[in-house]
Amino acid sequence: MTQKEIYDLENANNNKIYLYREGIFWKAYERSAFYLTGPENRLKPIKKFIKSVGEAVVSVGFPCAVEEKQIAKGDVLQREEKRMVVQVEPKYTPGDFAAWKEAIALHIPARERPATGKEAASGAAYAAPDNRMGVERIIATLRGFNVESHTPLECMLCLSELRGIAVEIQSVYDGQL
Repeated sequence: MTQKEIYDLENANNNKIYLYREGIFWKAYERSAFYLTGPENRLKPIKKFIKSVGEAVVSVGFPCAVEEKQIAKGDVLQREEKRMVVQVEPKYTPGDFAAWKEAIALHIPARERPATGKEAASGAAYAAPDNRMGVERIIATLRGFNVESHTPLECMLCLSELRGIAVEIQSVYDGQL
């Protein structure tokens, strides 16, 4: 199935988890990802802009080897080589999904992010910063970073990235750029 077909299927989804086999992982998108993850965020959702869909799409995944830990066998309605359909209790409202999706920070690949730190100082791949964008990047990073699910080193790297963004914003205010 294409990303667009999956997205269209998920828009009408109210009580099923659709899983798609991608390599050695099972992946769920949009509402299926929400139902699979649950309010306790058992899996880390990732939100990416998908050109073919025209908007951001949320997904979660887990290795096929740990399928039994994520899916109860009795709940599987349909199983194929590349797709699985799982029944869930309809205990969430459409507003719950919308709020969950909104709270997830948009993942921007490093090659598409504005330059910071040494790159900014050298002028490489640098455009004049927009302070609102910097503040929004800090907010999005903080919203999307679950401290409990990261190592101390990953937390330090995230903090370092946030500090770099803050320094960039401050230098704009000081007129240094």
